[in-house]
Amino acid sequence: MKYFLCAFLALPTLLFARGNYSSSEVVASYNYFAPASIKEDKKIKQFSFSEKRLSFISNQKVHKYAFLNSEVGYKNYTMSFSKSGDNLFSQKTFDVALFKLGGATFLSHNLGLDANISLETDRKKPNLNSNAFYTGILHGAYMIFHRGHIHAGVQTQSGLHYQRVLPIIGIDYQISPKWLVNCIYPQGAALIYSYSRSISLTAALKNTFTRHRFSNSESGQYRDGFVSLRSLYADFSLTYAFAAKSALNFSVGQKLRTDLSLSDRHNSKKKHYRVKGAPLFGVMVNYTF
Repeated sequence: MKYFLCAFLALPTLLFARGNYSSSEVVASYNYFAPASIKEDKKIKQFSFSEKRLSFISNQKVHKYAFLNSEVGYKNYTMSFSKSGDNLFSQKTFDVALFKLGGATFLSHNLGLDANISLETDRKKPNLNSNAFYTGILHGAYMIFHRGHIHAGVQTQSGLHYQRVLPIIGIDYQISPKWLVNCIYPQGAALIYSYSRSISLTAALKNTFTRHRFSNSESGQYRDGFVSLRSLYADFSLTYAFAAKSALNFSVGQKLRTDLSLSDRHNSKKKHYRVKGAPLFGVMVNYTF
């Protein structure tokens, strides 16, 4: 249960958990975004995409209030067009190896700090320079009162001819023993209801970004070029914890906005497309040991 509630919150709860934190997890997930039309050109086929993920996560307590966490995983992104109409590009799948290393500590009784850096690179042609995308996070949470924290920090994204720095700012508040609300930019916002020790319900607004390099087999100007997807969506999810160490999460929702960007190998000749809204669903399972 902790994984589902805390991963989205960028570790605000784990920073202030004083128990035995050491654990390992296997997490598998699948998310599907239904086909939708592209606003700029009706001749282009409807566009859909999905994400599969399998990760091993290790959280180890190395000091009374200091922790190390790491992740090794695999992601598969599928982007496809419907049968009738024109394609913007031909490559459908992007296989990615994921590596993440980070830690968390307490600077005072009320102040926690965590930092991590993640690397995504093409699984078939790994290259830490020309074919890798890095995300770094430095984040702090300060307990302003018994039930709430303010969050501040910075998130950087770099690689594949792309660079962006964003502030992290937000708040979380435990309304009651059963209700938790948080709003943390740029991750999103969520309202979580703990129905019982085994069942929780979440309504969330999420913001995601992914970027990939086309293979050299892609035809035309996008050979060795780049594709980016930025999505804003709302979903409702149910998490069920069972057998003490396992949990299932099911989600349904609506994609509100997706920006699809394409460019050549020099990150020039850029084209931007707006994909209309569409339904989505997802499932995630984790096992802690």
